[in-house]
Amino acid sequence: MYNLGNLLWHSDSSFKPAPAKYSMLHARVIPPAGGETEFADMRAAWDTLPEAMKETVRRLVCEHSLIFSRAQLGFDDLTKEQKARCAPVPQRLVRRHPGSGRLSLFLSAHIGRVRGWPVPRGWR
Repeated sequence: MYNLGNLLWHSDSSFKPAPAKYSMLHARVIPPAGGETEFADMRAAWDTLPEAMKETVRRLVCEHSLIFSRAQLGFDDLTKEQKARCAPVPQRLVRRHPGSGRLSLFLSAHIGRVRGWPVPRGWR
């Protein structure tokens, strides 16, 4: 179930109350044409948002759920115990880096909903 996450764009372990502070990649085999690992600078994403959008999202809290992201891949046949163990956790959408003070978006395929916003029709 955990390895399915590699199929979706995500922030590592954002579905845990204390998400990963660092992530490291280790290539075991590198294809001749190169790999397909992608990175996104969420600081730059924040910096380029219009001021009105920054004000709209600055205080939002999202619920990150391993169950939500895996369901997007068709893996949703879980027991009540598994669902309880993987209950959604709140994470701020905008974070401040303690060292640099820069603001950054904290986005992930694990986001199942934004607190206070309606859930789009058809979502779980």
